[in-house]
Amino acid sequence: MVITFSRCITQVYIGLSLGQAECFLLTVMAWDRYVAICNPFHYHQVMNSRVCVRLAVSTWAGGFLIALSSVVVLPVIHFCGHNIIDHIACEATALLPLICMDGQYSDIATPFFALFVLVIPLSLIIFTYLRILSTILRMPTADRRQRTFTTCGSHLVAVTLFYGTSMGIHLTPKSSVSPETHKSLSVFYGLMVPALHPLIYTLRNQEVKMYSSPLRFRD
Repeated sequence: MVITFSRCITQVYIGLSLGQAECFLLTVMAWDRYVAICNPFHYHQVMNSRVCVRLAVSTWAGGFLIALSSVVVLPVIHFCGHNIIDHIACEATALLPLICMDGQYSDIATPFFALFVLVIPLSLIIFTYLRILSTILRMPTADRRQRTFTTCGSHLVAVTLFYGTSMGIHLTPKSSVSPETHKSLSVFYGLMVPALHPLIYTLRNQEVKMYSSPLRFRD
């Protein structure tokens, strides 16, 4: 398949922006679960419609702006050698080896970039769930602890699938992973994970709505 350089850069930009927006979205969802479980009496005051709109806009705007800052330098970078990308699509990790610099550049640049777009959001999610787990463990009954924790199940599945595959792509040394395995991970990361999201996020909708609804007291 033949593709122009401008279209390849466009593919890189779309992939990076959507991936970064997903990182922010999963982090925001973790915070939403934290407020619903750890501070349920004030959930609707904290997560009101205005805050939700701002979080949604910030998630997408942040993803596209961070991706733009990474892609804008590609047109001025000099590429050398062959112009064949051994990959299923134009991705940043596939373009880095073609840059006219030391061959170790891609081994350094990829983990450095992944630190900001993957590790930091994942660290915030882990910290949030530690606080959630601490709150759940203080609940009086085992049944209530189980029912509360299951409201986080769909989000945890999405986090595991997304970060598991993306870190396998961006943080695993190429010398330890065959090109075919790397391509398979890219297909799963780019196609299968988004396709599974509608199913994952409908697993516990009723429980999430119940625990996020305003609390009412009996007379």
